[in-house]
Amino acid sequence: MENHVVGFNSVITTSIFALSFILIGVPLWWKTTEVYRYPIPYDECQSLLLEAIKHTIPVKLVIEDQTVQQGLLWEELLNLSHERTKESLQPVISFHWSMSSASDEEQELINKFHSISDLDSVIYLNEKTARTEIYRKKDGQSEIFILNQNYSSDPKFTIGRGRHGYIINNENSKDLAKSIKVLAKKISQVDRLQKLYTPPSSYGGDKKPDKDRMRYLRSSKKFDITFSLIVPEPQILEAHWDIEDAVHAYLKDILKELGLISTINVKSQILYMTSLPISTHRPSGEKEFIVQSDHLPSLINPIEAKLGSDTSVHPNLNFVLYVPTREQTPLRIYDSKGKSLPSNSFLLPQWGGFMIYNCPIPENSTLPHHITLDSLTFMRIFLSQFRLLLGLADKDDLTDDSCQILSGPVISKWEMDFLLRKNAQEQLSASISSLSSLSQLLQTIGNIVIQDDVGQKIHLALSSSKESLNLLAQGHLLEGFLKAQYAFVASDEAFFDPSLLALLYFPEDQKYAIYIPLFLPISIPVISSISNLWKYWKQTKVKKD
Repeated sequence: MENHVVGFNSVITTSIFALSFILIGVPLWWKTTEVYRYPIPYDECQSLLLEAIKHTIPVKLVIEDQTVQQGLLWEELLNLSHERTKESLQPVISFHWSMSSASDEEQELINKFHSISDLDSVIYLNEKTARTEIYRKKDGQSEIFILNQNYSSDPKFTIGRGRHGYIINNENSKDLAKSIKVLAKKISQVDRLQKLYTPPSSYGGDKKPDKDRMRYLRSSKKFDITFSLIVPEPQILEAHWDIEDAVHAYLKDILKELGLISTINVKSQILYMTSLPISTHRPSGEKEFIVQSDHLPSLINPIEAKLGSDTSVHPNLNFVLYVPTREQTPLRIYDSKGKSLPSNSFLLPQWGGFMIYNCPIPENSTLPHHITLDSLTFMRIFLSQFRLLLGLADKDDLTDDSCQILSGPVISKWEMDFLLRKNAQEQLSASISSLSSLSQLLQTIGNIVIQDDVGQKIHLALSSSKESLNLLAQGHLLEGFLKAQYAFVASDEAFFDPSLLALLYFPEDQKYAIYIPLFLPISIPVISSISNLWKYWKQTKVKKD
């Protein structure tokens, strides 16, 4: 009887030990060693790929021509809006029309001038100063004036300096509606928006390379501009440039306008004793040296390290002004057709621009010869290259016999609207692509740690992307762009967060190598105790029988 009691106590102790190990120890170990993962809405991240980016562009029509039947014109515009293109182009772009007769103030201005250029200069000035409520325009809103056919001898279409367009009308309502849509698409650059767009599913590079798409700098919240003057022989030519005054005179207003899109930091430097291995030839009887345009990109490699563009964490655009050596002056750039380039410069996609500035040295001149470079000469070239690197089209590509573009600021208001839309759709596409890829990665690899800050960035990028899609579809351009920028920054920071790699390279077999020495000494007594419990149960059963 005494042995039975001792056996029973041993069984109770063993049972408590085994149950504690299984019910408390194992769950506690499982909980304390599990990978922390902030809850992520995976389905919502994937569903964003199915969302189409839509731009709604508000266009106001101001009717000065009394022959226009506004009711019929409105019906024709609605019919055109309901027409669908044969191809399902992305992004989807539609116009939100509004119409009114010219107000007394507008009619007074129209009657005062008989030249669209003069009329637009006053309207642009009023819009810039926003003297009255009628001239205040929100970002993205265009205004088209319909003028009578006897108003001026200007071409049929005119794109102004601000957000205004002008049509000299001599058509019926149906044809006028088509003309209005043609001009609205020119001002908004609809074709270019669709051409430069890369959908999220193709953001990794599936889309075919395109010259325009490869040329411009990708969207970034901040980037640098570096102006570099290269003087290989300072002992012969002492060149001076007023780059600070030039930036203030030619770039100040542009940087202020672009502040909505990116923060731009401007730097400058002068590099002495830096010669370039330029392969030139001098035709017999000619006084100038020639370098072929196809040899020019190779000139960048020798000076790339000296430009210092790699010292910044932000994208950088370089604009290099090169003064040739005395033995190679004057130096001209010729294209593949054997013609001299008037600008004597070339552009490198997503890198910047390069210009050769010849400084002839008079004979019997005291060395070093002092010269001040003309800021207008090189800044005019650099600004035209800067436009292309931003993704803007050459204005000459939009003009023809029926359409003129009035000269004005380097970047017009209607071009700023284009940049906002282009960058918004590009940042949205990048954000959606990052969220989709990241959600797939986190679902596939279960031992990636998702910290709170990373999870919150994913949620911020997701909500900002949805808000941006809705705002752009409603025609709120600036607000939609800002939300797209928030989404882009948050998704980029989440995707490249270093904490995601904390346990990424911790294979499963290494887990066994770590945990077996820990659990084996504990498991052996537990297993042997369970075998004793089994024997005790069998003995008890035999006694009962």
